[in-house]
Amino acid sequence: MGDSDEEYRVAHLVNSVGPSSSGGDLAQSLNQYTEIEAVLISLEEPSVAPENTRVIYPQKSNSSFPLSRSRWLNKEIKNVDMVTCVHTFAGILGATVAKSQRKPVVAREGNNHRNFSRKVRAARFATGLLADRIVCVSQSVANSYHGFERIIPDSKFAVIQNGVDIEEIQSAKSCAWSIHSVADINQDAEIVGTAGMFTEQKNHETLIRAIDRLNDERSMDVELVIAGSGPRRDLLAGLARRLGIEKQVHFLGYLERKQVYKMLHEIDCYAMPSRWEGFSAAVLQAMAAGVPCVLSKIPSFRSQYPGSIVRFHDVESATDLAVAIDAVLEANAGIGERGREFVSENYSLESMAKKYEALYLDMLGRD
Repeated sequence: MGDSDEEYRVAHLVNSVGPSSSGGDLAQSLNQYTEIEAVLISLEEPSVAPENTRVIYPQKSNSSFPLSRSRWLNKEIKNVDMVTCVHTFAGILGATVAKSQRKPVVAREGNNHRNFSRKVRAARFATGLLADRIVCVSQSVANSYHGFERIIPDSKFAVIQNGVDIEEIQSAKSCAWSIHSVADINQDAEIVGTAGMFTEQKNHETLIRAIDRLNDERSMDVELVIAGSGPRRDLLAGLARRLGIEKQVHFLGYLERKQVYKMLHEIDCYAMPSRWEGFSAAVLQAMAAGVPCVLSKIPSFRSQYPGSIVRFHDVESATDLAVAIDAVLEANAGIGERGREFVSENYSLESMAKKYEALYLDMLGRD
């Protein structure tokens, strides 16, 4: 494989393929915009079938760990020219197999290492040692390698930021689903929205407290819609009840991607008060929909977005977040349009795919 007159085939190794899989998005964009043939090798049967991308996964008879899975991976990796390790377990297993076959390996890093458990850090570190290149989704992710991880030489690192499907986001305007009917929100209401797992990282409690402050200060109630699920859901619902704003805080649960995009078209402000992030595609998606964004002052956001297209707030300050949201609700047209232009110019899927293509071809020895 890999002769000059044929496509190179790159496998992206994932634990599973779901409706919002970063590995799936990357593989699809490579197949759509480049000469690379990208396949997904998943340790589990996919819950969705990505468009124009083949998903390879073990049958039940081959599903036991770890020996039969390694044999299965060994067979599948023989059919590709190189591998990109996306998820932790699939990555370290696949990287080990690929290096035994002398295949080039890329480790893709999408989150801040300072907030990983030591076990996960050790696994990602081992994958990084095996890999020929480590591609981080932001400079802040590259900078988050610390302690024993710094043994990995700087020359291995590259930064390629994520892209978003701008056309798909725009087309979601016509989706019949609506937050107004699902959450019974008045069409004239001012709405703040966010999406993400209910975890400590996402800092939803500060956002809920900010909504409480806004409703004390503004003449019209501000509604909050939160898409997602996770272990802190009951805690957050209890906080809204204690503050007396349970009717203004709407937990939408898990949404299909098209529904998330439609939600973006129906809100007046997108808030992401995260305590840390590697790279948030959700923010880019909101900007692509023309929604003004309010973000926490963390390194990954401050380094990625100029102050002319977003509003920043102190991470743990509900008051500061409320002030930033209020400013956006009072005058949001300009900042929303600037954000849309920023994403269009810098973060398309095609741009991301072309950067990966250049990296892969360089590693495979083709100019």
